[in-house]
Amino acid sequence: MTTAEPYTLILSSYMMPKMKGDKILLNARKLAPDAQRMLLADTQDLDTLISSINSAGIHACLTLPFEDKQLLNQVENCCNLYEDNLKKKNLKRLTARQNKQLFQIASNFKKKTDAYARQKELKKKSVFWNPVSGQQAAAWPRISLPLWRIYWANVR
Repeated sequence: MTTAEPYTLILSSYMMPKMKGDKILLNARKLAPDAQRMLLADTQDLDTLISSINSAGIHACLTLPFEDKQLLNQVENCCNLYEDNLKKKNLKRLTARQNKQLFQIASNFKKKTDAYARQKELKKKSVFWNPVSGQQAAAWPRISLPLWRIYWANVR
């Protein structure tokens, strides 16, 4: 088994000539961790079967004897589960990338907001600065005479 292409389902019988099926599926788990693993087994030794299912991370198990329809249904379920897991993995990757982008946008927005607030504060200080007293004025300076009277007085 190579890891060149992803496997959807790896199917093994428990009683194999050189190696037990759970060991095959355990090795397959190392090579293709996303692949679904299904074991075909006899129900003679139930404790061994349960421990092998847990140790190899087997997703489905069919006990002998079984009908063809049961095998096809289990294969279909495993393939659907594989597709769902693949979609979930892709969505997590997409969400992580979009969260990173959103964080950068929020950070840039915060920087621009802070710069705008500083600029606004500087403008406010420069408008209300009283050059005579050297202090910040409380409000705009009030002119007691209307501007047209001051102009008329200077023209005469």
